Amino acid sequence: MEVHHHAHSNPGSHGGRKKWTHYLWEFLMLFLAVFCGFLTENFREHQVENHREKQFMQSLLGDVRADSAELHDKTLAVEKSIRYQDSMLLYLYTNHPVDFIPQYFSDTIAWYALIRHTLIFNDVTAIQLQNAGNLRLIRKQDVVRNILLYWKGQENANNILERFIIYRNRGREMEEGLFAYSKDALVADNFITDPGKGVRVIQSNPVLWDEYANIIAHCRVTCKQLVKTLQGLAELGRSLMVLLKKEYDLK
Repeated sequence: MEVHHHAHSNPGSHGGRKKWTHYLWEFLMLFLAVFCGFLTENFREHQVENHREKQFMQSLLGDVRADSAELHDKTLAVEKSIRYQDSMLLYLYTNHPVDFIPQYFSDTIAWYALIRHTLIFNDVTAIQLQNAGNLRLIRKQDVVRNILLYWKGQENANNILERFIIYRNRGREMEEGLFAYSKDALVADNFITDPGKGVRVIQSNPVLWDEYANIIAHCRVTCKQLVKTLQGLAELGRSLMVLLKKEYDLK
């Protein structure tokens, strides 16, 4: 009689079911791999943004430093105009309209009193920060606040300068109807000999002269406001440069 033995499956042999802990371990390993990859990528992006932030601040520091020289020179120029505006107003106040005014009134006083002023700020970095949304890269709120204050000061200075230009242009237009400068070009090109009487007056109407003086007075007031604003902006710039050097270890 033959005896048949049935083979019993070995739980540990090939083809057996894996324990639930094995699947849990595989899930944990996969989760850790993805999570570590996320942390690595996030750290890399953070490092890149920090580097970009410092680059922007270095560029901004250079812009503000260049602005400070422009503000210094422009403040001196506007203060010079104010001195000539004072002389011009004093002359118009103490002298009645006549047929001729002294040549120096045209060549020096009127010229510098109504000279055209410009303001050129270095705004390349400002445009990049504002238009591309890069302002979010600046993590330090104190830095952001000082930058915004500086930009606001620039805006105020440009607005005041625009008002001065309006008055200045009106003054120049009035001069065309008040004074005859045509002979100056003829004298300069040796077509005629300088008569030596000064600048001939076209309109000796006191009302027009008073209107002209009022325009000069408006220019003077606006220039004084501009000087004060430029000085305040220069102080904001100095404070911003100190802050940028301190916070970002810049030179």
